[in-house]
Amino acid sequence: MFKTRIVGIYQALTLLELGMSQALYWISLGLFRKYYTGGFFFDLDAYVSCALVLFISMLVLFWKTDFQQVGMISPSFMHSHRWSFNRALIGLGSILLYLFVIKNETVSRTFMFTHFGLQFLTIFLTHRYFPEFFASMSFKGRRRQNALLIGPLKKAVRMKSWIHQKGMLGIKPVGVICKDAVEGDFSGLKIISPHEGIERVLKDHKISHVILLELPERKNELAGLFALFEKNAVRLVIVNDLEETLGHSVVMIEDDGYQLIGMRTEPLENPMNRAMKRVLDLLVSLPVILFILPPLMLIVRGFQRAQSPGPLFVLQGRGGIQSQRFEMFKFRTMHPNHQTIGKQAKKGDPRIYPAGVWFRKFSIDEIPQFWNVFKGEMSVVGPRPHLIEHDASFAEVTKNYLVRSYVKPGITGLSQVKGLRGATSNPSDLHDRVASDIYYIENWSLRMDLEIMLKTVRHLFFPPSSAV
Repeated sequence: MFKTRIVGIYQALTLLELGMSQALYWISLGLFRKYYTGGFFFDLDAYVSCALVLFISMLVLFWKTDFQQVGMISPSFMHSHRWSFNRALIGLGSILLYLFVIKNETVSRTFMFTHFGLQFLTIFLTHRYFPEFFASMSFKGRRRQNALLIGPLKKAVRMKSWIHQKGMLGIKPVGVICKDAVEGDFSGLKIISPHEGIERVLKDHKISHVILLELPERKNELAGLFALFEKNAVRLVIVNDLEETLGHSVVMIEDDGYQLIGMRTEPLENPMNRAMKRVLDLLVSLPVILFILPPLMLIVRGFQRAQSPGPLFVLQGRGGIQSQRFEMFKFRTMHPNHQTIGKQAKKGDPRIYPAGVWFRKFSIDEIPQFWNVFKGEMSVVGPRPHLIEHDASFAEVTKNYLVRSYVKPGITGLSQVKGLRGATSNPSDLHDRVASDIYYIENWSLRMDLEIMLKTVRHLFFPPSSAV
């Protein structure tokens, strides 16, 4: 309802921009031709063609704009700047591309860039001030309508600023019906007793919109309210408080005609995204396995023979995607047969031989995991896998811990480049890591993977203090 009104205002805005861009083009061209002394040849047909290209590009922008994603009635300076610059730049780029294709040299590029600046400024001022002006003109007089809030007073107070912002869209809040307060005024909101009867309140205050501040507990209660509002020609809007109830964000999904509610977006559920990530994993892991791992094996083996004879590698059971167990490769950095496999390493740990301290500090012991990446058990970037023995105990401390297993574990991850690595000495350390890992799962992009890889390389030379 509110969004529909905002969309209409922005549609009018873009149509205004369409007309103004043409008017500005011809006015600035007339002034340029009259006062510019550059001695350019005026080819009217070429300038008419450019005007047509500009019109078509602006028209395409109109049809391609996702009006469900536009800004508010009072857009911020930065929102107006981005909106205006993008439109002016697309107009200029379309014309320059057209001139390049037809190899035209008669149209003045100086004029085109001057017009770009003027068009940007005009669109910026229009976008900054037109929406509020047009809204005030469109929703006044008989178009102004009264709204009634129904729900807890604390939620009404919390949403008060949002409700009053709807005044620019012609929606005027007259009060709130709540069970947890007596009649009167509170924080600028008139409190109406539910004992008056909702239907009587609708008629006495000429209500045209009702906003339920929370989902009713019983379906039949909602059905009864809806029937009452329909009978009195009152529009109904319900605040979706599922996020507050569940303590977690929700995602609205439409699938084959069904409206579904999900708990999070997962970009890596897209097969193409997974394929791109797999290609990146192979491009990184294969050169490491062929050219970096072999000489490192010789170096590590030499230190092990001198300080701690035993196997070169250690295989540790870790939880992979969907908690499937796999054997993770690492260079052995501890003395063999120390009988404390499940104990996390700490600074000054006597189980670690001297060179092993440096191998761990600079993450050299993690290099064999590129073999796990090559096999498809791990990814270069992802949540760090923990020992199987730790997963169950960590899941008790942080209830959403196992959400990390939605994707493949990684050699490095967002938590690691934020310095959240090493032993988890208290529950808050684990909570912070899990929060970072879930953010990565919900916001994954190829760019994010590349940024994490670059930051990880930097940490190899300048390891954080938490590295053990």
